[in-house]
Amino acid sequence: MGAQKEIETNLEHSLTLTAVAAGAGGYDLTGMLTGIATATTYTEPSFLAFIV
Repeated sequence: MGAQKEIETNLEHSLTLTAVAAGAGGYDLTGMLTGIATATTYTEPSFLAFIV
C-alpha cells in the first residue's frame, strides 16, 4: 500500500496502476512460537496441527 501511495502521489514515476491488493503483514514468528512452546494449557489445541 505504501508503494501504491508513492506511485500515485509522485507523478514523476510515470507509472500507471491497474490494480492493487493488500496482503498479509509481517508476523513475529519467534514470539508466536515462544508463546506456543511455553503455554501450559491450550484453549484451542486444534490450531497446533496447522503449525506442524
